[in-house]
Amino acid sequence: MQELLQKAEQTLQNAQITQENQIIERFMKNLRDDTAVYGIDETKIAAEYGAIDTLLLSKKAVKKHNELQTLEEQVTEYNGDIQYLECASEKGSQFNTVFTGIGAILRYPIN
Repeated sequence: MQELLQKAEQTLQNAQITQENQIIERFMKNLRDDTAVYGIDETKIAAEYGAIDTLLLSKKAVKKHNELQTLEEQVTEYNGDIQYLECASEKGSQFNTVFTGIGAILRYPIN
């Protein structure tokens, strides 16, 4: 029984990592198309325009930045989605390190 529970837990963790990787891949693709931003300042600007479709926040960034609550409220106000990422995979670690754990997929370019 214990072994079955461990396998189920591992399967759920793998599914979560797969989902996070797909979101991060979409974010990276959108960066190339100028429909994504990263870093606290650029993401705040995008939120002020109501341009954020999906806000990506690593759990580490949430603990580090106190001002994210306002950002989350702005995204919600414009019917955006918020994804909290564990960043346990290689891509997640890259998002956390290179992109500061804060990014957004935009509805439209803002530049």
